[in-house]
Amino acid sequence: MEAYQRGKAALKFIEEKKLTYDFLETHIGPDDPVQTVFDVKYLPLNLIIDAEGRVMFLHAGFEEGDEARLEREILKLLGE
Repeated sequence: MEAYQRGKAALKFIEEKKLTYDFLETHIGPDDPVQTVFDVKYLPLNLIIDAEGRVMFLHAGFEEGDEARLEREILKLLGE
């Protein structure tokens, strides 16, 4: 239930901030197609996937400061 609530909160945040990327959490457990396709074994998991569907960055877990690392990876991949 908690994962579902967090997912709902994340979707609300994305909508409120008018973010332009997809949130792929479906909250259905181990049969989740996202978990299957990307072989997810740990949560939370951040993936940056390019337009061809290639995983360009993967980071499992969360520690303070990870958001800055994720931002740096995104900017690097955008060539900024």
